[in-house]
Amino acid sequence: MKYSFSWISAQSRCGLALAICIPLAFTPCTAQRQPDTHVNTDPTTAVHAESLRMAASGARVYVVWSDDRNGKQDIYFNRSLDGGASWQASDTRIETDPPGESESQFPDLACSGDAIYLVWQDQRGGTSFGTYSNRSLDAGETWLGSDIRLDASPPLTLGLNARKPAIAASGDSVYVVWHDERNTRFPTVPFTRDIYFNRSLDRGNTWLPTDLRLETDAPGSHMSQDPRIAASANSVYVAWSDERDGSSDIYFNRSLDNGTTWLQSDARVSTNPLGIGSSFDPHLAMSDDTIYIVWRDSRFGDPVWGPRDIFFNRSLDQGATWFGVDHRLDRNAVTDDAFSPQIAASGEFIYVVWGDVRHRNSIYFSRSQNHGATWLSQDIRLDT
Repeated sequence: MKYSFSWISAQSRCGLALAICIPLAFTPCTAQRQPDTHVNTDPTTAVHAESLRMAASGARVYVVWSDDRNGKQDIYFNRSLDGGASWQASDTRIETDPPGESESQFPDLACSGDAIYLVWQDQRGGTSFGTYSNRSLDAGETWLGSDIRLDASPPLTLGLNARKPAIAASGDSVYVVWHDERNTRFPTVPFTRDIYFNRSLDRGNTWLPTDLRLETDAPGSHMSQDPRIAASANSVYVAWSDERDGSSDIYFNRSLDNGTTWLQSDARVSTNPLGIGSSFDPHLAMSDDTIYIVWRDSRFGDPVWGPRDIFFNRSLDQGATWFGVDHRLDRNAVTDDAFSPQIAASGEFIYVVWGDVRHRNSIYFSRSQNHGATWLSQDIRLDT
């Protein structure tokens, strides 16, 4: 069985329209396949290229990843200026320290017009990871001569990491979040993590001299990790997984003034009873004043071993209030596992895909046409 497809406009990481393919009907059609394009240009087949991220602005497509061609993981970049038809003959190493000198991992990118902003975790100068950034204002042609470290964590030799950064851009403003272990209290408390934030209002030239902790509970009191971020105009939205209530839940905070001030109390977005199940791996999308979040959730299984389902919540007022009851999207048996959710939104339309083990490993889809009030009565399997 084949699918017929329609191209739906959704918001990309650059704040511009990006087409995504959404199945409309289960009618036969002829598959159209193009040859794959090798985007990393190192000729060594033994290279491990991973953690790929992509952004698009009009016909310009940007890709960043980490690979170990130099012995350790470095950050590499490639671009297409014609919608992916052709790519640079040589990819670009982004970091400005010597190749292979330290581990550089988990890059993320955002773009706004001709400006591209990259962020990653970097182990240079010690045994711990810091959060670093670089940017190009000419669609990836040239980059800053020196990377910028964004976190104000202790020296990198103390073993306290600033990791898993995420980035968003809007106009001339750039926003970065990450989880950070600086508030771990040795030796009586194991490693804890907090969510930190930094921003630039001048296209990545200057940043806040002191980063900002976003959670409103006590620093270093528990594990908060894996933040995600979205931005539009002066508004910035952040979601993360948070263990303050004994198990992992999804929490949220927002700023409406470019990250200057934030809500005085974080909002708990997952609505299962406290301590029941584990909610983690959040992903954000936004459209106008509406914020959408999906995540993995084990409330129907073992908190550690699962199985896990895909849950959703939304706010229609820039994160001030949320659904009183979150919504389960996958329709598999509660004994089956669902994983790796992704979300996109345009106007009232929301599209969610995830991996699902009900047919070994398959890709499933659901959608809402009314800001998440109702969803398909049965999710759709996309892979054939």
